[in-house]
Amino acid sequence: MTPTLTFGIASALATGVLSLGITLLDPLLRWVVAFVLPAFIVLLFYCAKGRVFPDQKVLYRESANDLFIPYRFMATSVTQGLALGIPLGFLSFSGFLSQMLDSVGYFFAAALALLAVLVLQMDFNRSIYQIGFPLAGAGLLAVGMLGPSSVMAGVLQVTGFLYLDLVLWGLGSYLIKNCDQPATWVASCPSTALMLGRALGIVVGSVALQALADSAQVVVFFCTLAFLVLMTALLLTNNANMRTGWGFVRPGDPDEATDSYRTCEVVAQDFGLTQRELEIMYSLIEGKSRKEIAEDLYITSNTIKTHLHNLYGKLDIHSESDLKAFVAKRERMFSTEEDAVPLPPEEV
Repeated sequence: MTPTLTFGIASALATGVLSLGITLLDPLLRWVVAFVLPAFIVLLFYCAKGRVFPDQKVLYRESANDLFIPYRFMATSVTQGLALGIPLGFLSFSGFLSQMLDSVGYFFAAALALLAVLVLQMDFNRSIYQIGFPLAGAGLLAVGMLGPSSVMAGVLQVTGFLYLDLVLWGLGSYLIKNCDQPATWVASCPSTALMLGRALGIVVGSVALQALADSAQVVVFFCTLAFLVLMTALLLTNNANMRTGWGFVRPGDPDEATDSYRTCEVVAQDFGLTQRELEIMYSLIEGKSRKEIAEDLYITSNTIKTHLHNLYGKLDIHSESDLKAFVAKRERMFSTEEDAVPLPPEEV
């Protein structure tokens, strides 16, 4: 995830510089660049793909795990697209669009992603739903309060959209590596959702411009949109499951591999375990005896027995070997083939 985000941030900065340079060109040259540059980028990607994936079987390999549809990822992408598409449609039909805003937005998004995700190493839930979505909501609010020609509104909107784009691509690399999902599958589902949301937003924004009679209605419209974006963030925030919730996943973790303790945390979240039950479960997974656990936690053996009884009941298991097999199976779900922990042999 860290290399993906690092390259993404560097690309965002380079794009901001390039976009700023394009604004200084003659209008005729801008049109030439608009047609030539995309073709050049596609050619570069094609050459890079040939070097990285010389064998097509590797590129389009089948996943060792069952394919799962990243519903929450897609819902996030649709909301992201809508949050930009609606004001984009509103601004374009009102005659105010500026490439300078895109350049500034690229710089701000890159700086924010660098600080929040790589420096502070925030997990994906907080990065997306506590920073990205409120920023997009603030952009919608600014469009309504300051007007469609506001520079601040445009910068906020572009920054929020691009910041989410960078963080979500980092999340995509996690799903590909740690959940063994094909890259083409992970890229296509959210990208389709993003483009769908953006196209729908442009239509809604352009229709709203024609339908809203006065400035007061414009303010109400965009304030409502900002509120809906924030409500969506609350609904999509979920720490319950690592595979689809990303709550324990953050760039910069050692080797970015899933360890036993993180897996135990996920099990504790999923099955409502107490903090003490989590500590005992992890100690058993580490191979400690009940006596050692009692000394570490300053509790009696009878207390451990009580906690284990409750733990086994919540997980619907009956022994320590069942517990180790249960956690090992979960850990395999979150690991690459190289990092996967072998399942303990079943007792006859």
